[in-house]
Amino acid sequence: MIGIRLVGVVAAVLCVASGALAADDTTRKVFTPNSDPTMNSNLYIGLGLGQGQMNLTAPLSTNSAVAYDVAIGYQFSRNLAAEIGYVNLGKATATAGSVGGKTAVGSVTGIGSVSVGDVVSLYAKFGLAKAVTKWDSALAPQMSTTQNKTALTGGVGVSVDFAPRVAMRVGYDRYNVGSTDPATGYAQTVLLTVLFKL
Repeated sequence: MIGIRLVGVVAAVLCVASGALAADDTTRKVFTPNSDPTMNSNLYIGLGLGQGQMNLTAPLSTNSAVAYDVAIGYQFSRNLAAEIGYVNLGKATATAGSVGGKTAVGSVTGIGSVSVGDVVSLYAKFGLAKAVTKWDSALAPQMSTTQNKTALTGGVGVSVDFAPRVAMRVGYDRYNVGSTDPATGYAQTVLLTVLFKL
């Protein structure tokens, strides 16, 4: 619920800011197929910060932490892109024994977007992710302290173009984590990410 409310608040702020940008210069577009000879690449990088949350079958005393992400993508058109990303979800702590675990996720996703204004787009992503959680000690007998999970992933969000080579987006993403009970479940993030076209 906190993540959903945060998405709503930040999205509203971005929409207000986008209105001001559109009024200032309605020709501002970012991540379009290159017609400008000074912009020779459709590649971009993204750096993000926000909150990550773990939800496991094992009870957790601490299930949320600061999260950050790094991504590199390629924009095929205004409405289609592909990304390789890395997300660090921080540390969660199990109630039993106060055992800590850190989770990191690598992913490959496709991103489709729909413009809802001169500089605003709504997007959805879908792809494959591998989550690796490393626990300080096993949460149960016969459980490995390193848990790997490869599964489908997805996310939604809003993006605003602030300049020809800069955009900002706020998004919600979800990942499956853990391979052995009671360390199985899912992780979710709400991140504010700045994109820079190379």
